[in-house]
Amino acid sequence: MNNLNEIFLDEKASLFLSAFETSTQPMIICDHETNEFIFVNQSFLDFFGYGMNEVIGKSFAELNIIKRKSDIDRINEEIQDKGFIHDFPIMLHTHQYEVKYAMLSVNLFEVKGRKLRYTIIEDKTDLYLTQSEINRIEQINKEDNERYHALIESTRALIWIVDPVKYGLLMYNGPFIKYIKSKDITPELGMTPKELLKPENVAFWTSLFERAIKEGRFSLDYLSETGKMYLYLTISPLKVGNQLIGISVFAEDVTEQTKYKMALEESYKKIRKMFYQSIQAISKLCELKDPYTAGRQKRVQELSVAIAKEMGLDSEDIDNLSLGSLVHDIGKIFISDDILATTTTLSVEQKQILKEHPRKAYEFISSIDLPEVIPKMILQHHERLDGSGYPTGLKGDEIILEARIIAVADLVEAMNYNRSYRSAPGIEAALEEIQKYKGTKYDAKVVEACLKLFNNKTFKFSH
Repeated sequence: MNNLNEIFLDEKASLFLSAFETSTQPMIICDHETNEFIFVNQSFLDFFGYGMNEVIGKSFAELNIIKRKSDIDRINEEIQDKGFIHDFPIMLHTHQYEVKYAMLSVNLFEVKGRKLRYTIIEDKTDLYLTQSEINRIEQINKEDNERYHALIESTRALIWIVDPVKYGLLMYNGPFIKYIKSKDITPELGMTPKELLKPENVAFWTSLFERAIKEGRFSLDYLSETGKMYLYLTISPLKVGNQLIGISVFAEDVTEQTKYKMALEESYKKIRKMFYQSIQAISKLCELKDPYTAGRQKRVQELSVAIAKEMGLDSEDIDNLSLGSLVHDIGKIFISDDILATTTTLSVEQKQILKEHPRKAYEFISSIDLPEVIPKMILQHHERLDGSGYPTGLKGDEIILEARIIAVADLVEAMNYNRSYRSAPGIEAALEEIQKYKGTKYDAKVVEACLKLFNNKTFKFSH
């Protein structure tokens, strides 16, 4: 209190300081011009729940002790006019958001040429206030409530608040009333979920309120009981300080947006189905060219998808792989029949022509509006990690994962079925082959996934 003593030096002032510091009533000395607190007593700190360092240099408004600007303006006006205020009824707010009703007395005085205010707060919270004081506070609350209700009524969203114990209605807006009345129920304050909802829905809503209490604010999509209204719910605990006073529900009607989104998704599914059917038709072109490979691309597709799922690829990657593997050999329609149907060993020249089928397929599929990865996996499905593949001789990471998967599935399928120039070596030989070249020609993780499918008997070619 050194600064305080510097301002009040004489003996009479010392007596004043002693009374100021020991008073059981909250007291403040503040600057008349800026309203900034210069000194407060211990009773003030205890009453409002602040520390000394938190209040010095601040004002009633900055600390939100007096929230209404009109109250502060009236106090300032009366002090300017009369130089004092006696028993001014006012609503105050503590650091813990508690509301206090009090009488404010303010005196203006001057020390060493500096104008100061001396304020005494008399707590009236636990006493009956005069009728005029009650009317004034009620008017304040009425104005606040009117503004609050105007705000919540201005939105199309459903808003309601329930108590945190029985979840009875504390407050609701017009759209909520309309929604509840559509179910032949008239909402009233205090009504619980059991009184508002069908028995089969009570547990669901109770669980939402319990979740808000435990976890805090969260949001979710909700389809109304009638199945006609889609809502986006935001459920939040309401607290004053650390005290839970209710749970609010903000329900935005997203029916139109949801139906539009569903229509788009349905349209996309139809387009996707038509596109898939077109890909299947293209795939059958190969079968017409080469009867020995009838159903082959379909089988490679089945195994490729199974391997991808075993490896944990996401749905979009699996969809693309499914399409690409179904037409991975489409380039063979550009290869002459005598090469495709030969029963003898191909010549070097014929082999070179055959090795061009991935490139031919790439050029053909690239002309269709498809994800870039699809023609790319088709082009690379005969490449090998060690660079021994074709048509480009790519190595390692130059080969995309989807192409590595088709490479393994293509080999396993090929060795499991007859060809025009040889009989099928069989599935065991196929699995031995990919095991032998695991990590050199074929991707190790892809091989492991494929082996697991057959060893655990979780995969079988459909035909």
